[in-house]
Amino acid sequence: GGALFLPWAGSLLLATQRAENLSLTALTTPELLKTLMAVFSNGSVALLALVVVYAVLARRQAGIIWFLALAGLGLAVALNTIYPVISHIRYVIVLWPLFGLVVGLGAERLAQKGAVGWVVLAIWIGAGLWNTFDPAFNRTLNGATMPWREFRTELSQHGQADDVVVFHAPDYYWFRDLEMQHYMYGLPMRYSLMEQISGLEANDEYYENALNFVDNAPRIWVAVDRMLTPNFRLGQFERLLAENYAHCTTPIDQPDMSLDLYARAPSGLDKLSYRFGDGIGMQMVEPAHVVTAGKIAVMLGWWVAGNVPGNTYSVGLHVVDQAGNLVAQADYGLPASGYNCAASVIDVPTGEHTLRPLVYNWQTGERLDLTGSDEPIPIATIAVQ
Repeated sequence: GGALFLPWAGSLLLATQRAENLSLTALTTPELLKTLMAVFSNGSVALLALVVVYAVLARRQAGIIWFLALAGLGLAVALNTIYPVISHIRYVIVLWPLFGLVVGLGAERLAQKGAVGWVVLAIWIGAGLWNTFDPAFNRTLNGATMPWREFRTELSQHGQADDVVVFHAPDYYWFRDLEMQHYMYGLPMRYSLMEQISGLEANDEYYENALNFVDNAPRIWVAVDRMLTPNFRLGQFERLLAENYAHCTTPIDQPDMSLDLYARAPSGLDKLSYRFGDGIGMQMVEPAHVVTAGKIAVMLGWWVAGNVPGNTYSVGLHVVDQAGNLVAQADYGLPASGYNCAASVIDVPTGEHTLRPLVYNWQTGERLDLTGSDEPIPIATIAVQ
């Protein structure tokens, strides 16, 4: 029976070669022991403890079984301490037959107790059947699942056709690719795993290929698998983003995945749709839209030239009704020089409203003229139910 597990040794040796990449997600010794007890007992640790107590009282000839089970567990703990490769409890499945023998010893002793022993075994069987259909317990067995549904929902609601979506999967990208294909299906954006963009780090080969893939996209969504140690590709993408894009928002920030949106900086102030005074420009990064009942959101990109004095101007977003009455507004400080993204959520009453941006000196209240107009002009009309 033990010989059946010999092929597992090859996988173990392969895993030790990737130990550095898995170190962030490897189970610690307490986590390993806690998860092992929970999974092997089908979530019934107290019942397992009872059976183990009876197994201790088994006949003396069972000593070899106890030795092999404890020695195997000790070897797994020692190995994971030196080579942190056990990132999931299924990687110690080689110990299951030995633990099964220990439980068998305890079950045998319980059966000798008559009705009391059979009641305990029946409760354990019932608990095992219950956990078979318990999604929470099954997640313990199957490991972490990327929040792909939240990923899909975010892109469906806020993605635009000319966006680019990239996902960083330092390892296991062969099945991350299949997952990404599934959850991107039907969406119009171009997408790729960072690992599928060819090129080495040397001589900026990968960087140039990444630039070609992005192809001056106005917006980039960057998702990162946080369960593994990042490789050079993420660093090269971050370099690309720092040179050409501004960070806008982080809609997903979870231990296993992050998702960030970046907007491309314009080549100059004259490329922006709206300009205020001398050296301030604005463009729509995401159009105004209703997020929930009574709330609208808008994301704007601001270009602030170096000659604009700092800590002087603020942005006002005025919401007016059809009669021109101000019904809501949001204000924030003008971002620092360079190109920046700013998202706003505004509480508004029901009805059809118009959104008008303005820039003003927050100390004096004096407004900067919008190029080509002395009055604020509408950038969106939206109906709120």
